[in-house]
Amino acid sequence: MGYFSIRIQTKVEFYEKIAIPLLTGISSLLVLIEPNAGSHFWGDFCFIPILLAGLRYGLPCSLLSTLIPAAYLLIVGETGWLQMIILDLLIPAGISAIFYKPTYRGRYVSIPLRNGVIISVLFFMIHVANQFASDWKIHFDLLSDMLFQFCFVAATLSVLIGMINDDSRSWMTRRKLEMQANQDGLTKLPNLRSFMNIARNAVWDDTMSILMIDIDNFKNYNDTLGHLQGDVLLREVGYVLKNAIGSKDYIARYGGEEFIVLCHTRDNGALRKLAGNLCSSVSNQPFPHREVQPGQCITISVGISASCSSALEIQDLIAEADAALYLSKTTGKNKYSFYTELSSA
Repeated sequence: MGYFSIRIQTKVEFYEKIAIPLLTGISSLLVLIEPNAGSHFWGDFCFIPILLAGLRYGLPCSLLSTLIPAAYLLIVGETGWLQMIILDLLIPAGISAIFYKPTYRGRYVSIPLRNGVIISVLFFMIHVANQFASDWKIHFDLLSDMLFQFCFVAATLSVLIGMINDDSRSWMTRRKLEMQANQDGLTKLPNLRSFMNIARNAVWDDTMSILMIDIDNFKNYNDTLGHLQGDVLLREVGYVLKNAIGSKDYIARYGGEEFIVLCHTRDNGALRKLAGNLCSSVSNQPFPHREVQPGQCITISVGISASCSSALEIQDLIAEADAALYLSKTTGKNKYSFYTELSSA
């Protein structure tokens, strides 16, 4: 159950402040309610889920995890309840938190297995010191129990940490596959498939616009310098465009030397400013070998279509933007045109 609490997927705030401490505390409580009869185990291993929570999520989470089992011990009034709360709940929460790192919260960094062994060693030393302080001597039977417990805790933590790391690796593999399915391999921008999924959901917003972008005279650049240099130019232009759009805009590679932008505005002034910024950002960029191009610089042409109705299909918007792009290409290049200009013409 403690391992299950680590794997829960939900909103981060609820996940760390409520779900993890709640399930960790319940798992510790279940061990306390059903103790291992006749043993001298340290709280019957009720501290293991707390160790795991502290290692993965830090001191606040591990301390919150102790509330349920501590409340149970307090209500039941079992002999030595205060010592159990301190030794078997609070100290494990503090020890494990020493090895906590913020990167463990996500699934991008594996937890070293040695942390489980080191935590077990520290926990063993604290219990031996406590026993020695109370009796001034340690009985062989008790010491053998403690050594067994140390081995059990070290093995259990190592297994649980290994399970968490394995789960993280599986999650990372799925994430990489998802990114590859939605990412253009050359420019590392979203691909058309990813763009269309987002655009179809946004098309009902009547403040949406589409910008189609084409690199001017790209065939000349490609034929003169070769396809490898052409690929380099595509990557660099994509990078410039990505940094030139607004924070709420979405850009993808459409195909070939074309890019497409989803913009959440229909305001002509804002669209003119955006398109002008895109054109100037590319033309002012000192791309390598730009001297082979007309005007000795790399330029783009832009076509713009703004939705006038929520009933308009995304394919219609793209077709309009493509027609406006053709107008820009045939009337001088290195410029932007609106579909309404073509309609008027």
